[in-house]
Amino acid sequence: MPPPIRTELPDPPSLKEVRQDPSAFVGERIRWGGTIARVENREKVTRIQLVARRLGKEGRPRAEGRSNGRFLTEVEGFLDPVVYAQGRLLTVVGRLQEPETRPIGDYPYRFPVVRAESHHLWPEPDPIRSPRYYDGPYGDPWYRFHPYGHPIHPHRFHHW
Repeated sequence: MPPPIRTELPDPPSLKEVRQDPSAFVGERIRWGGTIARVENREKVTRIQLVARRLGKEGRPRAEGRSNGRFLTEVEGFLDPVVYAQGRLLTVVGRLQEPETRPIGDYPYRFPVVRAESHHLWPEPDPIRSPRYYDGPYGDPWYRFHPYGHPIHPHRFHHW
């Protein structure tokens, strides 16, 4: 688990529990994460709307289709919305504040709000390599262009 989000939390409430009775959990310390839906920079803080995801054992939000809802997190200072782009994964550790109602489309949605003490933006995954290019044994990109076949597979010949 990355150091910024590595912390002992006795028994933090889940997003589902907090959504049912948000005022009962104000001040509780949590570690939540999700997919960034929106970034809004204000004068002294950045507000990030996240689609909540379950966290893996290393604290990384799981890339699954399910979610128990959305939440807002408030981070001190400016966070570049190009870096903290829609679709990136983010994990936050912080304290719950009073909930806030904002629209999602025409629907008034009640967001739990987390005042972040620390956060971790997860790196984007490496692009998938083309299987056509790396189709030879041991990932040799020139395997299929070898004029006499590959030494491991002498029966495979390429005629020019």
